[in-house]
Amino acid sequence: SQEKTLITHAHQQAARFLSYDIQAQYRNDKLAADGYRHVNAVISLRVPQDVVKKKISAYRHGGKPLRRLSLASCSDYTILKTYQDEYRGFVQYYLHAINVSRLGDYKWIVQQSLTHTLAAKYHSTTRTMAKRFHSTVETPYGPRTCLEATLVRGGGKKPLVARFRGIPRVRNKKAILVDLVPAVIC
Repeated sequence: SQEKTLITHAHQQAARFLSYDIQAQYRNDKLAADGYRHVNAVISLRVPQDVVKKKISAYRHGGKPLRRLSLASCSDYTILKTYQDEYRGFVQYYLHAINVSRLGDYKWIVQQSLTHTLAAKYHSTTRTMAKRFHSTVETPYGPRTCLEATLVRGGGKKPLVARFRGIPRVRNKKAILVDLVPAVIC
């Protein structure tokens, strides 16, 4: 079928496969320590910009961050966990890409939507919510700031902690996709 078959020159045009852009890299100005161009003709996986824009549009309404009022009746833990599960799933899927750091706009809009949802729940401002849930967590890449909510449980059990952010957007050639379906529990 013509619409399913895509024959391209990898140097000039990217091929789309499993929501990745696959293309050959060429950089004549980038030399390794030994003086050779090791980047040339290496196949790379990239995050397509149109996929990111489509994902970002799901967190916007009328050009502003979306307030998910369906989550506003849930606990703080559930709200943060829902947003973190959605964010982690999208970012972890693209950890193989060489330009995974381009997901910064996606992180920002998801965080804005999260703080707007919390602000709608508490009839407050997004700045107040950011300060209220602010925390710092240690990661293998150093300390990261995040938004954190704790759910205290009875019966001598440890409290449940939900953190938004704290996931570095750094390429990981050996990344393993942990595909969990987020469960919404109010």
